[in-house]
Amino acid sequence: MACAALFYASASSGLDLETINLKLRDDEQVMEIRELKNFHIVSTAVEEQDLSRLFIFKKPDDKPVQIVDWRKDKIAEDFPASARSHIVSMDCNFDGVEDFLLQDTVYGGNEFGLCFLYDPKSGRFFKSEIQGHNLEFDHKNRIFHEEIQKPGGVRIYVSYKTRANKMIRIAAHCDDSDGEIDCKTGEKIRGNADPFIPEGFSVLHEAIGDLNLDAYPDKILALQRENEFEIAEDDAGEDAPPPRPLLILIGQPDKTYKLAARNDKALLPRLGGMLAYENLAGITIKQGFFSIEQQGPVGGKSPTM
Repeated sequence: MACAALFYASASSGLDLETINLKLRDDEQVMEIRELKNFHIVSTAVEEQDLSRLFIFKKPDDKPVQIVDWRKDKIAEDFPASARSHIVSMDCNFDGVEDFLLQDTVYGGNEFGLCFLYDPKSGRFFKSEIQGHNLEFDHKNRIFHEEIQKPGGVRIYVSYKTRANKMIRIAAHCDDSDGEIDCKTGEKIRGNADPFIPEGFSVLHEAIGDLNLDAYPDKILALQRENEFEIAEDDAGEDAPPPRPLLILIGQPDKTYKLAARNDKALLPRLGGMLAYENLAGITIKQGFFSIEQQGPVGGKSPTM
């Protein structure tokens, strides 16, 4: 079984393991061979369960230059990677030099990634502080994003830049199907928006996210009169239908909200009573801005937000 894995990996990468004389421990097996621009990296695991070592060979003659021992180098204490982990070529710190990212699936379906940066002076890779869940790198803007999935439908999105090979957090926002969460801790907050809702109104739609990019969850509320149906039916379009206020609430460090703005004209009113078509399709907060999706009557126009 071990030999089959070796020959399969060799054939897929162009690296001949027999010629490089790879010395494995008795309980160690080759799991992956990854070809980078200037290197081959061979990953091994103990009994096909836990990641054991990374053997790094420099091309074109595949000279051995480095061995990363997951336990001996105490990397397993921070990231106990499994045999299912895989290697991805990546310029993690945007310096134009090829690094690599080791990824593995962890709790909750998250994929955790740990960057190993290449030092041209020493000719070796080193474990960096650049790491996170479900990482996506934006090389055009020189930033990367992390998406953390938590139980209960909670997702936290964080953006970083790098400085001196360290992660610098620059923005965060949250999506939560059950309520608000604090982007800094991932814990739900108890913020209550009821004091901002005028008497006689109820919430038609709400959106939660980090609108001002301060890492505290904000909220946008679309309100309607509690007797909106009856008013619209009675008026039958003869008089102005009741407005639908739009409230923007900014989350505070003490887990409360502050009213930042109210607009009674941004939302289309409901026309035609109980059987009328609902104009408001949704409100979205994402990466420092918000959008309102709504549709006017047939033949009419909807305001662009």
